[in-house]
Amino acid sequence: MPEEKNLSAWKAWDIARSLAFALVIALLPQGVWTLLLDKNLMTGAALPWAPILIVIVLWLLWQYVTGKWWPRSTAEFRRIHARAIVPPSDVFGWALLAGGFSLIALTGAWIVIFQLVKVPGNPLPNFFGLPVLTAVLVIAVASCIGAITEEMGFRGYLQVTLEKYFSAPTAIIILAILVSPWHGVTQGFVWPVLLWYFFADLVFATMAYLCRSILPGIIVHLVGLAIFFSIIWPRDMYRLNIHMGSDIWFWIHVAQMAIFIPLALWALIRLARLREAVL
Repeated sequence: MPEEKNLSAWKAWDIARSLAFALVIALLPQGVWTLLLDKNLMTGAALPWAPILIVIVLWLLWQYVTGKWWPRSTAEFRRIHARAIVPPSDVFGWALLAGGFSLIALTGAWIVIFQLVKVPGNPLPNFFGLPVLTAVLVIAVASCIGAITEEMGFRGYLQVTLEKYFSAPTAIIILAILVSPWHGVTQGFVWPVLLWYFFADLVFATMAYLCRSILPGIIVHLVGLAIFFSIIWPRDMYRLNIHMGSDIWFWIHVAQMAIFIPLALWALIRLARLREAVL
């Protein structure tokens, strides 16, 4: 009995430690990026020095988290938990297809939610009046930071730890439950939005498990953020003023969900079968 208690205590401590480290990896660079961007826009947007500086910081973080540098005693631990390996090309391809179908379905779901439920919009920097190059760099870098840090922290370190103690489906669900509420800080704690993030986190966690890599998820996540930053989120407040059924685009996005949710599930099933045969 004492040994079981010690094992349970160690499991809880290991998961809590991994969660804390994952939050540092995922949130700290984004906080630094926000401060740098604000300073850059205040001092002159014509010279976009903040994107360049944060890319250097992000590269240094990637090197350390994936097992480079001192201390060498933790290098292997960091490499394994980062999960930043290149999967076989066929696995990579099916993962991108599954992620792409999921992204299209999730995009439609987001738009439908904003026409069904009154929710707060996502606060975004004001890009009006910015030089085109600066605006493009800001969107590109913001997408890279969000995708890389969240995949490294959540689908890398935290998920690998959870998979040590739970079955893969259980670990994936626990991860989504732990991670999805954090999006409420910027998106608002409204249950349809949190549910949307729960399913998005399920998709990325499933991809990471099936590929044994976060790289396909980073690509899909990056593309998704770029689309949301540039196209979806800027129009959220406009959608709130459209009543359900009064806009043809509402039904187009409903159809978008109906078509691409089954396609995403089909691609994930194919990816799972491929994993059993290849990995």
